[in-house]
Amino acid sequence: MLVTVVCRGVADDANSFTIEGDRAWMRVSRVGQAYAFHGSTDGSHWELLRVFRLDVPLADVRVGFEVQSPHGDGCAVRFDDIRFASTTLAELRDGS
Repeated sequence: MLVTVVCRGVADDANSFTIEGDRAWMRVSRVGQAYAFHGSTDGSHWELLRVFRLDVPLADVRVGFEVQSPHGDGCAVRFDDIRFASTTLAELRDGS
């Protein structure tokens, strides 16, 4: 499952959709002080996971990746193809 967490004093988890298979893509986008998390199972079609605003200076914003296995015997994960781009989405909500 793709889960996003935003910490503004307290961490709030937002569960999204279950991943069928062994690959998933996530994207973090920012327009001004508005942020959006999008998820994908194919790297092409993006689904909005959440939109939120952070009223803090950009220098104080941190983004990270984590994997957990709260049920079961654990999991093996590899993060790859991590990119940073200075492009802007045309539409924050639909990910275009």
